[in-house]
Amino acid sequence: MIDVAETTVARRLYLACPVSLQNALVSLKGAQLHRLRYREPLYSRLCAELEESQWLTRAELQRLSLERLRRVVLWAYEQTEYYHELFDRVGFRPYSDWGPQEFRSVPLMSRDDIRKNGARMVARSVPQRKLLPCFTSGTTSSPLKIYLQSEHIVADWAQWTRFRKWCGFAVGEPRVTFNGRIFVHPDRTTPPFWRYNAAERQLLMSSFHVSRRTAQSYIDRINAYRPVHIDGYVSSLYTLTRFIHDSGASVHSPRSIATYSETLFPYQKETIRNAFRCPVHCQYGLSEGVCWAGECPDGSLHVSEEFGYFEIIKDNGTPAGEGEQGQIVGTSFHCLGMPLIRYATSDLAVASDVFCECGRGSRVVRSLEGRVLDIIVTPSGRQIPPTALTLLFDKAAVLNIRESQVAQTGPEQVVVRVVPESAFDAKDEAGIVDDLQRILGHEMAVRVELVQAIQRTKAGKFRFVAREWNG
Repeated sequence: MIDVAETTVARRLYLACPVSLQNALVSLKGAQLHRLRYREPLYSRLCAELEESQWLTRAELQRLSLERLRRVVLWAYEQTEYYHELFDRVGFRPYSDWGPQEFRSVPLMSRDDIRKNGARMVARSVPQRKLLPCFTSGTTSSPLKIYLQSEHIVADWAQWTRFRKWCGFAVGEPRVTFNGRIFVHPDRTTPPFWRYNAAERQLLMSSFHVSRRTAQSYIDRINAYRPVHIDGYVSSLYTLTRFIHDSGASVHSPRSIATYSETLFPYQKETIRNAFRCPVHCQYGLSEGVCWAGECPDGSLHVSEEFGYFEIIKDNGTPAGEGEQGQIVGTSFHCLGMPLIRYATSDLAVASDVFCECGRGSRVVRSLEGRVLDIIVTPSGRQIPPTALTLLFDKAAVLNIRESQVAQTGPEQVVVRVVPESAFDAKDEAGIVDDLQRILGHEMAVRVELVQAIQRTKAGKFRFVAREWNG
């Protein structure tokens, strides 16, 4: 992704430039990032290792993962004040012959832990000049500053390279990207809503400007550019596919599509696949860089055992078994400047013990379920995940809904925000209430609110379920 301007003043200057100059600046930034992401010889070495290791058996990958985890844990204990004190306090002995069960005695790390102790997590022997600050807010919009290293970034893009091969796409082939970076003025109402990164043959399309009103202009540009691959936010792609379905517009069919940053629900995947007439793959990762997963050609979401230690942990602290839901907890193997150990991501997933027919030995995740903050909690304590509420979108064509969001605004109150089609009426509204109450029961009041648009996060992401009450 391209973040052209890193300060407010620079961003204002960039947005004041003509489009031609903005394209040049985007390409310049793209070239800088390309050198950082694909630094040789490390990049080629990691890619070669990943090509080989994907065919290891599950037992071999587990041994590799545990070996790398032990190195990171020992490094953190010897290099940082924070982990030295933490491990001693909980009785965890990094020098012993410990395994996964003993490792779970290390408490989960929260974002608040990093805010309070970030400086004490930085490794003593890593020079400050080699630490790259990274800012992430997640869905909580609560800023978090961590430090990465260039080696970690190269490792991340080596993962992307392997994943893109699974998608049938190679680095350097033309692609279109929808993301939350601001490279088009927010107030712009006419095309172009895109800029070109010549360094990577990447057409960047603004997620902030995608709507039914602008959809045809995006489709026309995709048709003219004819990308081999499209990647980006689910919500942007889904908006375009709804428009294609309703209008009968014709769109170029790329070799593949990959989604990230937002949960890809099954009905969305099918709708996008049908509209663009190509496979759709999802990817899972975080700015914090603690874990990685990608969907193989056979449709399974594979954990990257080589990148980080990936756990799915239930509320009681034990690992989730086959078919059980838990929180994703990650430990990065590549960021030694500021190790993050047992970082609680707030993302929910359903674990699986199955082996994928593709022959890759890594574990697979049955499904991604959204985030902890995207769960409706009823007065009786029931937790309703977003996947149980997708019926609103499943029935969108019947209910005349263009877009919707389910928000818990109080302990006993749910508001369904609906961007209606012109034919939306009282019968459709009653259908929404009835469907939701079949899931939530009558312990919660359901109200429908008609709106012109669903508000996105600051990063341009769409939240299908939003818990706006945290009592």
